[in-house]
Amino acid sequence: MNQKYIIGLVAVVLTICLIPGAVADTVTVTRDLPDNELNSGETFLVTINPTGFFVMGTVEEVLPEGYSFVVGSAQNVDREDYDFSSRTLELQIDSEVTNVTYEVIAGTETGTFTGTYATVDSDANPVLGSITGDDTVIISIPDWREKWLGDGVVTTEELQEVIHYWLDDIPIDGYLLKTSDLQEVISCWLSG
Repeated sequence: MNQKYIIGLVAVVLTICLIPGAVADTVTVTRDLPDNELNSGETFLVTINPTGFFVMGTVEEVLPEGYSFVVGSAQNVDREDYDFSSRTLELQIDSEVTNVTYEVIAGTETGTFTGTYATVDSDANPVLGSITGDDTVIISIPDWREKWLGDGVVTTEELQEVIHYWLDDIPIDGYLLKTSDLQEVISCWLSG
């Protein structure tokens, strides 16, 4: 080979290696959620796909209100830590891992996940970002009204049953009655 070519190639490689950040470390973290509608209370899988972590990275997920992390369900992580009060899940992930999963119990309403990641590049500079990909889980809300309002008439016995479900937080096909739902049944009972 030509000696000038080799010296030039070595000079380019050294220049790239010696300039901090000359070669950008590309970090991406995506989230995959179920495509289908879920029922309230149903357990489902969340998949996190990190790429580009240097040695290790941290993913922090905030679950939607009313959703619950299944403690101990995180797979392919070095550590999981869940704060119940803030619904925040922190996962430490080795750089060789490209697929992490964890389980969540769905809430009563459609919910949106948010998340961030943190790692360092090869020069020990912080690399921070937001998780991309899916962020919303759609909850199928059964039409509880059909049970009591289907024929447009509510009997006293049916009203008592609705009050019982409402007072004791008993779900109807996974749906918890709200005060406005009870008011709707009472209104129908009064007009009947």
